[in-house]
Amino acid sequence: MAERLDSALVRDVMTPSVFTCDAAASAGEVAALLLERGIQRAVITEQGRAVGLVSARDLLRAVVDYERALARA
Repeated sequence: MAERLDSALVRDVMTPSVFTCDAAASAGEVAALLLERGIQRAVITEQGRAVGLVSARDLLRAVVDYERALARA
């Protein structure tokens, strides 16, 4: 197995189509789009260039952090 993985090309194992969102999109908008499309991650772009990656887990963490901050206020 390790030998096969060492010889495998990334293009042969990658996800061929990626979902992108502009960095100016709200977290809520991106979360809704991930749910609608049934995907876990989106590449974040600024001026057409990839600047990051956001996952459903990242967004969930932001919601939980926000809820905790509200509870403390």
